[in-house]
Amino acid sequence: MVMKVHLLNLAHDILKNNMENGNEFVSKFWKILPLALKDAMKHGDDRGKKAVSRWDSTRKTLVKELEEEGLVLIQCIEKHKVVEASRVILVSQLQDALYEQLAAQKLCILISIRFQGIYPYGNRSNVSLHKEEILLIHHFEINDNMPIRSMCNWQCSGTII
Repeated sequence: MVMKVHLLNLAHDILKNNMENGNEFVSKFWKILPLALKDAMKHGDDRGKKAVSRWDSTRKTLVKELEEEGLVLIQCIEKHKVVEASRVILVSQLQDALYEQLAAQKLCILISIRFQGIYPYGNRSNVSLHKEEILLIHHFEINDNMPIRSMCNWQCSGTII
């Protein structure tokens, strides 16, 4: 019985030390410990029963620690859900902003080509914008707060044909 008590004490120390560093040995010990503790309780002397009661207090401490860690994990999961929802919204907003920026850049390129006389509807002497182009410029400048004229580095009076 003395040998069993020494082994139980050794197992107790190993588990206590490994709980702080990780669960490498903890899961393997918990597979065999219940049988060893029952055997020590049934067939052991006072010293063996004292060792088992020490295990009982450790078990209660472990249960309490696991419950606390479980609550922390639940809180972390809830925070993660909120962060993930915020991330999804942010990604959507960034995609929308990128789409708007690309549309504005495309408009700038088209208008710049028009001003250079390359666009088939106009030439250098007769630079004017179509109604759709003016409406797009106003849409970006007023509704989306995007200064198209300063982005494109050009000035125009915005005459419509």
